[in-house]
Amino acid sequence: QTPDSPPPEPMLPPPSLSTPSPSFFCPNQWLPLLFASLMGRRRRRKKKLVISGAPLELGPSRALSRQCVQNTVKWCESFGPVRKIETKEDGSLHVYWKDWEVADMVCRVQADVVINVVGRVRLAWLYIS
Repeated sequence: QTPDSPPPEPMLPPPSLSTPSPSFFCPNQWLPLLFASLMGRRRRRKKKLVISGAPLELGPSRALSRQCVQNTVKWCESFGPVRKIETKEDGSLHVYWKDWEVADMVCRVQADVVINVVGRVRLAWLYIS
């Protein structure tokens, strides 16, 4: 093909407004797939957030540790209503949210975060069985 030659002719005739043609958006094609995907959804598994690496253990400076835990709780509640927070022996906090959507959103962040007064903490998540 040279630069002066006309463009190639289309292989199919242009669509006519008077005759119906199959369309990508035809609901008859996609309706069974839509219902199958909706019916095939499994129950969503709930998650809990594990916050570690902070000075959360109750040690000699109990006042500072309590303040760190309180600020961590405030940080968690800023995302949505919290169902419960457990303090573990290793100093980590396990956070359970009331709504699975909130837990899912927060648990997507797997990184170090800085919480006011607490400092840098590590976020991880686990499924609740």
